[in-house]
Amino acid sequence: MPTAIFTNINDRLLNEDNHKNLLDNASRDTGTTTAESNATHHNDHHRLTYPVATSAPDVCVQRVLSEDEALSVEAAAGELGPDPGSGTIFIKRQRNLIFVLRAGNRWLLVQQNFLNVARDYNRSMGGYRRYFRGMPETFLEDPDVLKLLNKFAEFYGIPDGQIMLLFIQTYVVTHENEGMCTTGQGIHCDGVDVCMMSVLRRDNIAGARNAAFDDIYGKRVRLEPQVLQPGECLFWRDNRVYHDVEPARLMDPSKPGYRTVLVIGYPGIHQVIGIRNPNNTLPPSGLHPPYVHISSEKASLLLADADESESDSALRQTVEHHAPRAL
Repeated sequence: MPTAIFTNINDRLLNEDNHKNLLDNASRDTGTTTAESNATHHNDHHRLTYPVATSAPDVCVQRVLSEDEALSVEAAAGELGPDPGSGTIFIKRQRNLIFVLRAGNRWLLVQQNFLNVARDYNRSMGGYRRYFRGMPETFLEDPDVLKLLNKFAEFYGIPDGQIMLLFIQTYVVTHENEGMCTTGQGIHCDGVDVCMMSVLRRDNIAGARNAAFDDIYGKRVRLEPQVLQPGECLFWRDNRVYHDVEPARLMDPSKPGYRTVLVIGYPGIHQVIGIRNPNNTLPPSGLHPPYVHISSEKASLLLADADESESDSALRQTVEHHAPRAL
């Protein structure tokens, strides 16, 4: 029976000594010292090694679950909790989040209740802890959950002893928020090396097409926008291509719609500690990914604190490029 290996890995990983041990372990294959690894985190002078299968494509779609199996995964997550910030700069959604550790043929549940994405990857909600509800301890007993985890690990060749981020979230679409930006980021990367997103449910939903790009402006398309059905999975190398999901529309505007997805990202350790992933240098430094359907209020908030620095100049150019009427 899977057990939570840490009640809260904050106490085990975020203190200075264990952080140094973590860096030593991560740099063992490269022969660097802790001091050199610290320089890596701050300056990206040397990339840490997190092995993944080099033969895996940059982006592809595969069916992994049946529709019934997809619904089983959603049910295994239990009731989803609130997603801080949703409903304001992006569409309302609910989310449960955990980290998981691969240990041979077992998966161990890590009850870490916050996500800390480096601000390099998420200008609007990065750089601080965002707290979420966890998963039931029975979550990893569901055979269809294990099917997704094993597929992800096999597809990318994830080695033992590695921590991955996993969350399930439901977008709640109503007549009032229909067409609102799905992520609050537009075309972006998540700051990991590789990802898998599985659609679990589409109820009264049209649109919400997924796509992948070589550039942050969506001019060089790697995966044409397409609707993923429950049980289908999108695999992408997050440090090679950007991704996006278009706004959702209601098939029947008289009632709400729901779209539930499961996302797994590797490595997850950077989003525990809140540091930049040296393997993912996709976003230009300080450049926030473009906003889709940005409002004049949001544009004003983004630019209110902007100064004349290079990074904020890039932010200003991005906002002005994508929301000229809002300004």
